[in-house]
Amino acid sequence: MKTKLRGWKKIFAFAYGQSMKSKAMKITIIIMCAIALASMPVTSLITGSSGENGQKKSDTSIEKVYYYDNTGIIVKHFANKQIKSDIYNNVTYEQVDENDKGYIDKLINRNDNKNEVFLSIEYCDDENSLNYGISIYTYYSENSDVDRDDANEFAVFAEDNIQKAVLLNAGVEEEKINAAVKSMDYQVLTLNSEGDPSDSDDGISQFQYFFTLTCICILIFVVSLVGSKVSELIVTEKSTRVMEYILTSVKPMAVLVGKVIASTLIMLTIFAAVAASFAGSVVLNNVLFPSEDGSFVMPEIIKQLADNGALTGVTPVNIILIIIIIILGAMFYGCIAGIAGATVSKIEEMAEGMKIFTFAMLIGAYLPIFMAMTSETGGSWGGFEYVVFLLPLSSMFIVPEYLVLGKVSQAVTLGAIGLQVVFIVLVMLLVNRVYEHMLYSNGATLKLKDIIGMAKKGGVNNGN
Repeated sequence: MKTKLRGWKKIFAFAYGQSMKSKAMKITIIIMCAIALASMPVTSLITGSSGENGQKKSDTSIEKVYYYDNTGIIVKHFANKQIKSDIYNNVTYEQVDENDKGYIDKLINRNDNKNEVFLSIEYCDDENSLNYGISIYTYYSENSDVDRDDANEFAVFAEDNIQKAVLLNAGVEEEKINAAVKSMDYQVLTLNSEGDPSDSDDGISQFQYFFTLTCICILIFVVSLVGSKVSELIVTEKSTRVMEYILTSVKPMAVLVGKVIASTLIMLTIFAAVAASFAGSVVLNNVLFPSEDGSFVMPEIIKQLADNGALTGVTPVNIILIIIIIILGAMFYGCIAGIAGATVSKIEEMAEGMKIFTFAMLIGAYLPIFMAMTSETGGSWGGFEYVVFLLPLSSMFIVPEYLVLGKVSQAVTLGAIGLQVVFIVLVMLLVNRVYEHMLYSNGATLKLKDIIGMAKKGGVNNGN
């Protein structure tokens, strides 16, 4: 084995160096880093930040609120200042008896209206109506000093405190109200035969579902990046006949190992640059949108992610395991891409040869997606979920995020890593038997049946 791998370091150094020096790679990294650097400030702008790192506004241009409330019990608590708010403490309220569109238009679109809005609280008790329940409408004039962000923030303020107003009207003490209306979460636990909570619960929340899908999409990008780079390096050198000169000094396995490791390191380099840019984006967000006391504050979107309570598995050990399983998964798919890339002889045929790689990647990605969809709706795959966790095709797509969510144990993760290593070695042994024939094959594109025939007989099956 050592003889077969001799020279892989030179292949690795050359492939990595040439790829990182290319203009296309430099442009790709610059674009991705620019997007990451702008992500937090742009998010803060979109969410209406004006001074607290993506948090709600610390002041408002609204000075007066005309309100219509067909419940008769909600807005009066806002008007009486029983609903306390530093931002809207000085706002005055005036009740009106009409909710007609024409009346609202005349009231809000007056020439002298600079700081007034109209708040409509409507309750519908018809369960068959699309408007069943309480609806909130906030109107403002586009010619006034009130902008859409001000109106949105006030509408959110009203929505967040409607339940409190109803309880105040019922005579409930404010201390009990604050306990009742605080943000709540739930967790379903399974008790084992000894009456202890078990980790066997398969269900995931909506947040965990979308977090899982987002991570799978990112990992698909990682696998595609590594696979396409390996295939590109193989096909380019093969089509220019450079590979024939390379193979005079190194074995085929060394070529593949060098290029797979180079492509994996290229992926890690890109993500390290993007991660550094993202960290810079957090700092830039603090510079552009400083907190009132000047202290460093994490952007609201990151705080919400951290405060959600779903990411229970974020530990140093788990982070190391996640990095290992992603790197090994990328190498596993890189080996498959190397075989796929060697089945063709021309750059324009690369898409045809990559069908094997694409098919394997789709199986590996769709299994976790289907499992997440089933879990989010309350279903379960039973013991088959461990097949998805341990199968090298799918493990890198599901284990990292499930480890962070506390849905898979470290023991299962180590098992998945062990199987990845075993399958990478098996692929390498397959490569050693068939790769040289595939590299020198400059005729028609090799099919899957040809690869299987070569694995069995050591040559291309021509049907003779």
